[in-house]
Amino acid sequence: MKHYVATALMSVVLIFAASGWTFADAQGKKEEGWKEKMRSEKIAFLTMELSLTPEEAQVFWPVYNASWETRDKYHRQVISTYRELEKAIEEQKSVKELDELLTAYLKALDGKEGLEQELCEKFKQVLPAEKVAKLYVVEEKFRREQINKLHSPKGPAR
Repeated sequence: MKHYVATALMSVVLIFAASGWTFADAQGKKEEGWKEKMRSEKIAFLTMELSLTPEEAQVFWPVYNASWETRDKYHRQVISTYRELEKAIEEQKSVKELDELLTAYLKALDGKEGLEQELCEKFKQVLPAEKVAKLYVVEEKFRREQINKLHSPKGPAR
């Protein structure tokens, strides 16, 4: 079993090396280094929890990485429209302006939700349905573990 896990992790590293994905420069910004560390932890966590075979990892990770970038784009759009709406409320903007900003915010939320349906179908094209279902559970498990790390007495490891 240990050999299998080591082989799967090595496959992931090779896939990322082959696709040109690089880690943050050691001299780079702390935030970028932290994001890359988090991303690396997530990759290892998902690979182990999903028990990806080397073959599955080879086809899954390019799809997942593309989804990560798309999810990030939608998340930033939701946050941006939320902040605009929040600021408009504080500044007591007109009802018309608030309505427009509310519509933009809801549209961003809807786009993010629709994206998950689309991504799920893409994941099903490269992984069995059982592993796709488990992916969503494991992603949430990872998120919760990261939140617990932030709230631990030691704080986040950076």
